[in-house]
Amino acid sequence: MLLLIGTYTEGSQAIPNEAGEYAQGIYTCVVEGDRVQIAAIESAINPSFLAQHPTLRVIYAVVERAGNPGGAVACYRLNVDGSMALISTTPSLGDDPCHLMVAPGARYLVVTNYSSGDFTSIALNGEGHFDGVISYVQHWGQSVDPVRQMRPHAHSSGLSPDGKFLYVADLGTDQIARYPITNSGKVDANERRSMRVSAGAGPRHFCFDSNNEDMYLINELNSTITRLTSDQHAVLIERQSCSSVPMDYKDTNHTAHICFSRDRRYLYGSNRGHDSIVVLLVSGSSLSPVQFAKSGGRHPRHFACTEDSIIVAHRDTGNVCGLCRDPATGLIGEAQFELEVPSAAFVLPVRAVHRSPSGLS
Repeated sequence: MLLLIGTYTEGSQAIPNEAGEYAQGIYTCVVEGDRVQIAAIESAINPSFLAQHPTLRVIYAVVERAGNPGGAVACYRLNVDGSMALISTTPSLGDDPCHLMVAPGARYLVVTNYSSGDFTSIALNGEGHFDGVISYVQHWGQSVDPVRQMRPHAHSSGLSPDGKFLYVADLGTDQIARYPITNSGKVDANERRSMRVSAGAGPRHFCFDSNNEDMYLINELNSTITRLTSDQHAVLIERQSCSSVPMDYKDTNHTAHICFSRDRRYLYGSNRGHDSIVVLLVSGSSLSPVQFAKSGGRHPRHFACTEDSIIVAHRDTGNVCGLCRDPATGLIGEAQFELEVPSAAFVLPVRAVHRSPSGLS
């Protein structure tokens, strides 16, 4: 298995290892059973979130920075040997881009900018290269937390299962914004509908159950996971919410990522503070925590779920852990492997594709 590890290379989230070394960019790692080694490193600035083109050996990475020159998105060619080559970069039109979503069919991608509270859809051509800005939308508002919610903080985006609507989670305003979007990625901001979650929740990431179109949302500030259903007008309604940490845990915690298992039976979420992965059984309309598994490090920012493993990137301890996963029970077991990567922020298992952009080798 080929893994790409995104990191923080500078700024307040860049934490050196014990030797005082900072991360250099995107790390390509080869995993063979319980053995893992770094195959290549591509120099990059704060590539804290990555995405893969669905049919090409093309990788996209945020350049998480603010001010002048501001945030950007980078496009890379991934070579067969694991090395990467920069194709181009394009501005994200905001500060501190933190999330990427590549649309099915790869006609466009959406980048959300945390600090400036906005998002941009960017066209992709047939070779996966950037092909101009399609839409830009600024969020407005605030919520109850006097530190984290004084202004909007767009944190992630995703398409409805039918592809007709773009949903954007805004941590700063406690809202999920819904926008009509065309197949080409044009957003109709005039038809925005906003759906509020609990005050002070801080919605961060979400995923859809394609079987019934339910949304599962992980809230960073109050450590909850919420199930929402949509009505006939695609307006989300909160149906259930449960804690992402044990009820007797009282220390500080902030959640991060959420994703389904491939069979949609289990849901996983990461806890920074409790330093765990919560496992939830999804049964009909019921959402039940069944395990709080230690993640193998401190500050598990992002993780990937494969058929038989959970692979976790830890920012504070600078390590990536591969944990056993039982496909039948969904439970997480002992560590399969561990790799040291400073300020590890993101894990991307590379899907097997064979075609590179034309004109590149």
